[in-house]
Amino acid sequence: MDTRLELDEAILHGTPLLDDQECAEVVQTLFSLREHWTRRGLDFFTLGVNSYQDHFPSPDPGSTYFDASRLTNLLLKQHFGWLLDRVRLHIEEELQCRSQFDDSLALPGFHIFLHEGIPVKNSASVHFDQQYEAFAGRLYDPDADAEPQTVSFTLPLELPANGGGLNYWPFSVAALESKTADAEADDSPDLGLRTRGRFYPYTIGHVVLHSGKILHQIAGVTPILATDRRVTLQGHGILREGVVWLYW
Repeated sequence: MDTRLELDEAILHGTPLLDDQECAEVVQTLFSLREHWTRRGLDFFTLGVNSYQDHFPSPDPGSTYFDASRLTNLLLKQHFGWLLDRVRLHIEEELQCRSQFDDSLALPGFHIFLHEGIPVKNSASVHFDQQYEAFAGRLYDPDADAEPQTVSFTLPLELPANGGGLNYWPFSVAALESKTADAEADDSPDLGLRTRGRFYPYTIGHVVLHSGKILHQIAGVTPILATDRRVTLQGHGILREGVVWLYW
C-alpha cells in the first residue's frame, strides 16, 4: 500500500471521482429505493449493512450482518454496481495496489441524513475505525498481522447548503494510548477532544481516504435548512496478500 496513505497520525486525501450530475443521479436512484433503507436514528438511515451497526453490537451477526448483507449486496450491485466498480478502481489507482470486494462481507453502502438527523453540533461519535477487528481470521491473521494496514473512504454525494466534513485529531490509537498513560487518565477518546481538532471539508464527488486509525468525527454544520440532506457512500478496506479488500 502506498506509504503516503498509511496515515500514521492525520493525513486525509481527497480526489475527484464523480461530477455533480453523476452525484445527483446516484442520489435520485437512492431515494427511489427508500423502502429498502434501514432507520438508524432520527432522520438517519442507511442503505446496506455495515459492521459497526450490524456486526459489533449484534448478539447474532450471522443473521444481522452476514445473512442480511447477501440481500443488500444484490440490491447495491443491481443499482450501484457501476459506482462501486468506479470507487474500487479509483482506490486501486490511488493506493497503487489491487483492490477487490469480498463477496462474503457487506459491500460499501450509504449514510443518509435527512433534515433533523444532520449533526448541527460536534456531538457525533468520536472514534477510530476498528471494524476490521470483527473479521480477524477472515480478512487478516491477528497473530501475523497484529496491526494490519487499513483504509476508510467517504464519497460525499449531497451535502447541506452550508457544507460538511470531518473533524479529526492527530492521534493514532497507539499515540492516544501513550498520551493517556502520560496523563494518568483513562483511555477514552475524550482526551483527544481536549486538544484542538482539525476540520477537513468535503467536496461533492470527491473520495476522501484515510487510514481509519486517526481519531475522527462527523463535523456538525449550522444552520441547517429544511431542504438539507447529507448523503455519502462509505466503506473500509484492509490489505491482505497484496490486495486491498473492500467492505462495510
